[in-house]
Amino acid sequence: MKKHLAIIAAAFYVAGCGVYECIDAKIPRTPIPMEPISVEIAYSGAPVVQREIHCERYYDALCAERGNYWSVRQVGMKSQHDISWVSIQDPRIGEIRLDLPLCNYVHQGRVTTLKWVHPMINGEHYSYVKSAGRIHIYRTWSKGSWKPIELEFDYKINGVSLAATQG
Repeated sequence: MKKHLAIIAAAFYVAGCGVYECIDAKIPRTPIPMEPISVEIAYSGAPVVQREIHCERYYDALCAERGNYWSVRQVGMKSQHDISWVSIQDPRIGEIRLDLPLCNYVHQGRVTTLKWVHPMINGEHYSYVKSAGRIHIYRTWSKGSWKPIELEFDYKINGVSLAATQG
């Protein structure tokens, strides 16, 4: 018993050296389920995509000096920063991958807008420019110039359209 107390006391003594965080990281903690996020993407000319993203609070223990803490992630992902997406086929453009929202953003009440959605179209990443209703302009840097593309879709998170959150 005295050995265990000595080890614990030593861990607190050298906590600034990262030992405490490493011991803390070894303690298993069960993730806690959270409210799922409902996503609906209505892309012009394609069937409506509906997804329910299941989220969980998990103990992010990386044995790091920054410390360990509780965070939120999508079930099945390793980190709060891992992102999932949906793939849509457009006969004119090709494959379009649209990001799904991050659990930690939605559950922390951060406003998610179309500026956050970065489509990947045929392997190229695009960034948001502007919108007019369901028409959204994105662009990519390709061969020394900006290449814009027009996408027509409505993106809803928990029933709220992202187009309504622009501006």
